[in-house]
Amino acid sequence: VLQGLVHLHNERRVIHRDIKPSNLLVNQKGEVKITDFGVSAVASSMGQRDTFVGTYNYMA
Repeated sequence: VLQGLVHLHNERRVIHRDIKPSNLLVNQKGEVKITDFGVSAVASSMGQRDTFVGTYNYMA
């Protein structure tokens, strides 16, 4: 999960904003895949960086 988030943030400039167990899938090789980018944002979009979105029980 951390490797995926690092790739999203550093390589793709994407902030997922809703990481929770139901948005993580495991394939037959045991690899975790991050899904559901419905509330994600591009990191360069400053107005969205400080907007609170996501699933309340999983916010940190």
